[in-house]
Amino acid sequence: MRGLGRVDHMLLYFDRASMAHSLGVTKRVLKEAGLQVLPSGTVHKPKVGFFRAALDTWLNAQLDALLVIAFAPRTLPISSS
Repeated sequence: MRGLGRVDHMLLYFDRASMAHSLGVTKRVLKEAGLQVLPSGTVHKPKVGFFRAALDTWLNAQLDALLVIAFAPRTLPISSS
């Protein structure tokens, strides 16, 4: 069997084909369906990347710890040589 293949692969095929031509068809269909059960503000909310926010939080925490160590007063014994 050639062509689209199994029915459960059709959405994936359709999504890839629409993204290849910058159509974003499935996003539009999902938004229309979502408007029936979700508030409009939720459906039309701008996209937020998860990875960048998580990475920024982690890097800031790491950087804060490194800065505390780097700029801590030195408590080394002073030698009298």
